[in-house]
Amino acid sequence: MKAYTPAVILLILTASLALAGCTAPATDPKAAEMKAVAGELVSSINTGLGEMKAGLANTSGELSTSGLSGTHAEEILSRNLRHYPWAFSSITVSRDGIVGAAVPGSPEVQPGLNMSGRVQIDRANAARIPLVGSVFRMAEGPSAVSQSYPVFSPSGEYLGYIDITYAPEIFLDRYIGPVINRTGYDVWVIQADGTEIYDTSPDEIGKNIITDIVYSDPSVKEVSASIVKEPSASGKYTFWDRDWNGNVTKTAVWETAGIDGAAWRVGVTREESAAT
Repeated sequence: MKAYTPAVILLILTASLALAGCTAPATDPKAAEMKAVAGELVSSINTGLGEMKAGLANTSGELSTSGLSGTHAEEILSRNLRHYPWAFSSITVSRDGIVGAAVPGSPEVQPGLNMSGRVQIDRANAARIPLVGSVFRMAEGPSAVSQSYPVFSPSGEYLGYIDITYAPEIFLDRYIGPVINRTGYDVWVIQADGTEIYDTSPDEIGKNIITDIVYSDPSVKEVSASIVKEPSASGKYTFWDRDWNGNVTKTAVWETAGIDGAAWRVGVTREESAAT
């Protein structure tokens, strides 16, 4: 048997590794495309959130001098609210948690109402910075998101904040709907706590992928845990098809959207095959 010097052995090993690298499977082009689509959606969603934040900032500047209550404050809120047809309402809240103005007014939320003690109210007043809150159930019934912005007097005194409350699925569909139509992919948006705030299958909106029994399949539970934990990842699981006709194998790729405290996993999925 022919003996090889260490240098020759090292050269052979290096060449073998190089050849192995050449035979490695190429990156799945569909996965790369899905990741690009998810990134596109994150960018457009963040832009939309930023536009609402800019509107709130301008409104905050006007309220800084007008005050948080009265007819003038309501007019200022109305002007901003008209830019966002997916919004339910806009209110001002004092640093003590008292509603100063509400547009449109409702029996549940009127000027003078003391809302202190509610989690979102106390959080906004304690933080005194722009915030996008978690989804909550409105007294009137639908789920909503509140986006807030602090109001300071010209001398820098904290007065309270303004917020705009809107339907997240309607806001999100402005960006997601055209992408679904263009690509054929399904899309979901899930808060970091597991709550679905948008889905191609509307019946899933409002469910929690961690706690709801519909997501009890082991492959779904594994991916669900990853969605909550990982801002950017991918996974494969078995679940119902878009029309709830039967189980299929799905691949999902997700990225994270959100500003000012929001963390929304934006998932792009495709059906690979019918599950056996």
